[in-house]
Amino acid sequence: MTEAQPNAQSPVAHTPGAAPDQFKLVSIIVFLAFLGQMILNPVIAPLSRSLDLQEWHVGAMISLAAVALALLSQFWGRRSLKVGAKKVFILSTLLAAAALVLFAVISWFGMKGMLAGTTLFLLMLLTRGIFYGGAISAINPTAMAYITSTTSDEKARLRQLGAIGAMQALSGMIGAFLGGALGAISLMAPLILMPIMVLCATTLVAVKMHPYRDDQLIEQPARISYTDKRVYPFLIAGFLLFIAFGTLTLIVGFVVQDRFGLDAGATAGYSAGFILLASVVMVITQAVVLPKLNLSARTLLRLGLSIMLVAFIVLLIPAGYFLFAVGYFLGGAGAGLAIPGYSTGPTLLATKEEQGGIGGIINATNGWTYAIAPILSTSLYGWNPESPFIMCVVLLAIAVLFCFLHPTLRSSKIAQTPAPVAA
Repeated sequence: MTEAQPNAQSPVAHTPGAAPDQFKLVSIIVFLAFLGQMILNPVIAPLSRSLDLQEWHVGAMISLAAVALALLSQFWGRRSLKVGAKKVFILSTLLAAAALVLFAVISWFGMKGMLAGTTLFLLMLLTRGIFYGGAISAINPTAMAYITSTTSDEKARLRQLGAIGAMQALSGMIGAFLGGALGAISLMAPLILMPIMVLCATTLVAVKMHPYRDDQLIEQPARISYTDKRVYPFLIAGFLLFIAFGTLTLIVGFVVQDRFGLDAGATAGYSAGFILLASVVMVITQAVVLPKLNLSARTLLRLGLSIMLVAFIVLLIPAGYFLFAVGYFLGGAGAGLAIPGYSTGPTLLATKEEQGGIGGIINATNGWTYAIAPILSTSLYGWNPESPFIMCVVLLAIAVLFCFLHPTLRSSKIAQTPAPVAA
């Protein structure tokens, strides 16, 4: 794996500036692709129990999908520069839809008693874990590479990458609602809807997305190393950020039930409410607040991490519902600022040949946290209910200090890149 030179100049984009309708199209594609994943979340627990699977089986599926995502993200990002975003979006969404169809069929066989035990688990691990994780790993790097190839300055990239993040958060909110509502009718209903949503994304790409011209493609997109001196400071900050953000959403049910002494039904309702609060605040922050701020990516990263640090300090206080809600409000706001800063910063230091690799390595870093955070946070909670919050306070304090002290991250200057060449 070769490391790009740390003194590389900002990219000169050789693709045309993205027309508004094309950027909106990419946003919708991201929304639909991840909606197909998020619909499963509310029903994964009752589904696993109806199939006589254990809790760790579900954790293994999620973690393996995250590992596949981490391993393949940079491949997809570079591939999108070589053959064009349209082709990669079509291929990856078709593969993801196929994986979800197979997952639904296997689940149906399991419900009917035609598959069980180790065979059922391994087939679900293969389809929902490796197959689906590998396919969906293309979406974010391809969207990022497309945006960074069609924007010319930091403010435009922050705005558009922030909107992409908001669409992912929105898919989580709507997916939770659809999955819960359909799951109350039938556990198979959400499983049927999941691939349909992804295929809607495939159709939109095929019909509406403009393909790259031959002269806009890059024959040999560059690989990016985790140790690249321009990139690794952002990756360290982003890794700590997503460990904390993952913990925020993963342990809420345990904390709410134990801290407030609720039964299972009330726990589900309050947990959903707190996650929804954080998600709504995050969407509003990324889609509405961020475009109005005249702040650099590095400043947003530092500010967002600082707000998240305050959020976890608040969550450590064993008080009532209101203060707990304040913690989740601040967590959503902090993540809404920090994530676009983390995602945008490295792209401003890379050449046009490196943008696919940059998008891939950022997505891969996120993927590693998705594999680690569930095991780490729940294991710590079983040992001591306060320890996940203490861990996040420590990690976020380290991240904030790192961002203020490291020379790559402490600058607040807004970077400018040459304008894209018109088509």
